[in-house]
Amino acid sequence: MQIFCLLLSFLFVNVSTDKLTEYINEVSITNAHINFAHNMNNFILENTRIPNGLEYVIERIVQGNRYNIEIMNNMITVPDYAFLRDIQKSIHRQRDMRIEIGYELKINIPSVDQNSGDLNLRQLGEARRLVAEIALKNIINRAHDFKHNIANLVEQRRLWGTPRTFQKTIATAIDEKQKDSSLGRMCNYIGLWTSTRTPSPYIIDIRIRLSPDCVCTLWDQSYEAKVYRPFGGVYWQVDADVTDRQIMKLQAQLLL
Repeated sequence: MQIFCLLLSFLFVNVSTDKLTEYINEVSITNAHINFAHNMNNFILENTRIPNGLEYVIERIVQGNRYNIEIMNNMITVPDYAFLRDIQKSIHRQRDMRIEIGYELKINIPSVDQNSGDLNLRQLGEARRLVAEIALKNIINRAHDFKHNIANLVEQRRLWGTPRTFQKTIATAIDEKQKDSSLGRMCNYIGLWTSTRTPSPYIIDIRIRLSPDCVCTLWDQSYEAKVYRPFGGVYWQVDADVTDRQIMKLQAQLLL
């Protein structure tokens, strides 16, 4: 942690005060937009009920597959760490996040005071993570519950056979949620959530192994790996070298 803080300070030496101030203001404005989305609850969007605006935006960003995990972390969870070697890219990433919020929620967010006041970048990052963590926990729980329910349906099918109506129930559930419940998207959700808990070092890469065991490996800036995989629809963190060795349930980690 101390090493990354020192690196962060070193990188700032080569950034002009004006550019750094501009970036801090961009992060502050984006925080306000994120809070606005976070406070949108149980509303209708294009004939669909949306439980929460920020959760919906994050889901759409991940589903869109336009950004890698490092970029998404800069946009959503760690604006105080990512892309600081190129401050202009960091500025654009914060603007991208605001564009995504406005586009996905189909709203014009009220203008925000561009003066960040006495807040520093670390404080703004911590405030961002408090809100993002809530959203990501809810997203993961929804996706996880769906996967677990499908696993239960499949087990019931194995035990009781496949009457036509039961078979249709499984097929319908999988068809309606197949995109949201894919391993790749779940891995991205976990990578984003992990970065709210451990922003230094945050997750910069994801590797997926679909066969034979659906393994998701998260790599952080220190090149340390965290590995997750489902067992019967229930996600566990597992040993990085022996992926059959369970460490802790994901849902238990979400409660910590």
